[in-house]
Amino acid sequence: MRLADVKLRAFLKPARVVPEPGALVVTFDDRSKFHAKQVLDKFEDVAGLVARVFGDVDFELVTPDGSKKSRGVAAP
Repeated sequence: MRLADVKLRAFLKPARVVPEPGALVVTFDDRSKFHAKQVLDKFEDVAGLVARVFGDVDFELVTPDGSKKSRGVAAP
């Protein structure tokens, strides 16, 4: 979170982070639809931060409507 800019940090605040072996899943509940949309729009920025902090892990973002966007370790 400290690496994110102020705006992105605010959008990530209501997120739930679920670490799994070799992966990180970020989810939002129904009350955070707006925040989820903003983070989804900045997915590549968030994925870059995840890579800086956690190294080579799969990263998945799950929105309240069940939409998912992911970036695997092998992804560019």
